[in-house]
Amino acid sequence: MRHRVRSSSTRRTLGVTLGVAVLSVLLLAACGASSSSGGDSGNTYKIAFVTELTGPFSVSRKPFNEGVIAYFKTNPTVNGKKVSVHLYDDQSNPASAPTVFRQAVGSDPAAIMDFALSTSTAAAEPILAGAGVPCLCIGADDTWYTPKPHPWVFEANATTLNDAQAYVLAAQKLLGGSLQGKAIAISGDDTAYETIIRKFITSFAPKYGFHIVSTQIGPTTAPSWASEAAKIVAAKPDAIINLTSVTGQIVQLKALEAAGLSKVPIVAFPGLQYSDLTSLKFSNVYVMTNWPYGTPKSSPVYQAAAKYGYLADEKSFEFAFGWAQSAVLRQALATCGSSCSGSDLEKAFAGIHNFTVPGGAAFGPVGFSSTDHASKLPQTMLHWDQPTASLKIAGTVNPSSS
Repeated sequence: MRHRVRSSSTRRTLGVTLGVAVLSVLLLAACGASSSSGGDSGNTYKIAFVTELTGPFSVSRKPFNEGVIAYFKTNPTVNGKKVSVHLYDDQSNPASAPTVFRQAVGSDPAAIMDFALSTSTAAAEPILAGAGVPCLCIGADDTWYTPKPHPWVFEANATTLNDAQAYVLAAQKLLGGSLQGKAIAISGDDTAYETIIRKFITSFAPKYGFHIVSTQIGPTTAPSWASEAAKIVAAKPDAIINLTSVTGQIVQLKALEAAGLSKVPIVAFPGLQYSDLTSLKFSNVYVMTNWPYGTPKSSPVYQAAAKYGYLADEKSFEFAFGWAQSAVLRQALATCGSSCSGSDLEKAFAGIHNFTVPGGAAFGPVGFSSTDHASKLPQTMLHWDQPTASLKIAGTVNPSSS
């Protein structure tokens, strides 16, 4: 599943720059990091993690970052060596991304994790290509991963094309198994991800037999969606695909419900928090996600969140997402062995097939192939079940993009 300023980058290390950098301070303290540790050297694997600690998207990255922290606090060693994770702040600013990524690569890591903006990752492509180590890069352009993937990039996540097909398959399942002759409306925003996925969804229309009857697009900050909802009502859709997130998604979903569309199935991007879903209580809204909104109390994911003070974010799917990416990285390191070059680690990533993420942090196994360095994970449809007054899985779809 894809995802969405200051002038200089700041490397966040233990004892340096408190406040916003508290996440990295906790993580580095837990993993025994030091500013002198290098790649795969001695008794340490260094991981350079580029994420957003400041800037407008840092709030949405917080649960993911905490999932990474919780995982490596729980699993601080592999092959008898420490895992030392160093965080780099891209500040939600693509203009500063090249500098940030150069610093990350220049630290001589064994591997790079990246959950910056997709535009930031795109700006760093030549830097990452010359790093000599693999990158677990989330949200880059689909062409990085398939059909002729860069040998150095992997992602335990679906491509945008897979996401688009998942939305279509979900609508198909909710409408009785066929979209032939069905009318689909799209309600969304004008961000880069939504623009791309909207084009992919439209491209699937001939194959599945549906037609788009209304497309209403606006900024995520739109204060009202009443007129757009009225246009969708007038188009009489059989189903709606909602492609926006956070505040904008709440505004759009409330407007669609108020306009009388409470019985029409709405397939939605997972842009809401658990608390939003449980407060809205819209039983016709089906949120698509590879990752659970919370895990059982017996799960090591939940137990780690409780132990390290992250329960407030454990019910965000981003927490499980961060945990899962970290588990895949550790699995590659475990396979690669105690003496592991960048090319060896690339081969270890490429050799991951049917890997079950510990703790139930993913709805299916992760695996890569020679033509796809992203993972075609099953996507579940999570919705509010009125009889039980709880969130429940309404079904699962398995996109193939074929």
